[in-house]
Amino acid sequence: MEYFEGAEDAYSIEIKDLDPGWHLISIKYSDLQTLYNGEPVAADGNDVMEPHLIHTLEFSS
Repeated sequence: MEYFEGAEDAYSIEIKDLDPGWHLISIKYSDLQTLYNGEPVAADGNDVMEPHLIHTLEFSS
C-alpha cells in the first residue's frame, strides 16, 4: 500500500522534553491531529480516521 501526500490523511503528535532512556507512551488514536510544521491543519484526504488503513508509523527523536 502506498501513501499519496496531498491526497490522503496523515496524523501526527509531537512529544517533547523527555528525559533520556526508555519510556512507555500511550496515545489515543482520537488524540492525533493533522499537523504541518507542528501546527494543526486541515486533512488532505477524507478527514475520517480509518485505523484499518494505517500502513506506516514513524518515530524520531
